[in-house]
Amino acid sequence: MAVHDVFASAADSRNIALRRITIFVVTIFWIGQFGANTLYVQLTSPDYAVTTLLPRALSCVAGEVVTLAGIALQHRWRGSRLPIRAYLAIAFTVVSAAILGAMAYPIFQAFLPPMGHSPFWVRYWSDYPVEVVPRLWAFASVYAMALAISYATDVREQEEEIVALRSLAQDAQLRALRSQLNPHFLFNALNSIAALINDGQARQAEETTEHLADFLRTALSLDPQRLITISEEASLQRLYLDIQKVRFPTRLNVVFDIAPNAEDALVPNLILQPLVENSIKYAVARSTAPVTIRLCATAEGDKLRIIVEDDGGNAANPNRPTGNRMGLANVAQRLSAHFGDEASLVHNVRPEGGFRNSMIIPLYRAS
Repeated sequence: MAVHDVFASAADSRNIALRRITIFVVTIFWIGQFGANTLYVQLTSPDYAVTTLLPRALSCVAGEVVTLAGIALQHRWRGSRLPIRAYLAIAFTVVSAAILGAMAYPIFQAFLPPMGHSPFWVRYWSDYPVEVVPRLWAFASVYAMALAISYATDVREQEEEIVALRSLAQDAQLRALRSQLNPHFLFNALNSIAALINDGQARQAEETTEHLADFLRTALSLDPQRLITISEEASLQRLYLDIQKVRFPTRLNVVFDIAPNAEDALVPNLILQPLVENSIKYAVARSTAPVTIRLCATAEGDKLRIIVEDDGGNAANPNRPTGNRMGLANVAQRLSAHFGDEASLVHNVRPEGGFRNSMIIPLYRAS
């Protein structure tokens, strides 16, 4: 279903709920008006309390009909700014009070003895000033309530759309960032296989291809938004490093140090991939001596600290990384998309040689 269709369906549901709430509120209001008017007549003119009971009831029904019609007309300007809608509510208040007066007068005349022989419009305008304030108050109150309900619904609708759009934007961003990893990694892996073939190492090239297939089968099946445990992430990196060990059988050593209190901690999938690739590219591939890559994770309070580092071997690259830093930028952007300001990534050259990447993210555990 398209995004527009989702919003339209949600808006239709909210409009139905809004109409029901409005009808309920207006009905309760005019029932209250009938009760208040009846009590007032009983206290001030008890002789007319019974004879005016039915016309009062019909007058309140007419008031509800006029109110609902006015609210329906107001709905046409629902997309306007709040001040405009408020001015319209005032205008509808005045018009509705006049209309109800015109409807109530013949209703009462039909149930009460005639009072004089003046034309209807003369009697109407002579009696209207006495009733104008109560009617204006009544319609002002009910239109104000309707406007408040409508505006609150609009605000909530806008907030829901903003949240939904942010979620869609985040999902698109995460998918775009993840899509950068796949060709980047695949390019490096294919280069490794090509190098093995050029060196006449067909068996190693075949083994590497099998490892690559296993890695891609797992990696490409993952949802970009899905968080996996650090143990699962370490398993993915083992698959990748198995590919590289075929290329660098004597130069690549790997150490995984996942603390027991961090094994079920959740991380974005493949978040370590660019960092491990950088260690291969800038340390292992450039060194003639063995290089050790360490992946460490430990839970510290409500945070998870992850370190990916290498000792550099004898590679001379003190200002590493020297490329376009796409990998580091990708990791930083994905952390920000998932965790906002709660996540951090720090990278620096180790004094004893090599390079260290340290990230801190909120600690969430798999349920």
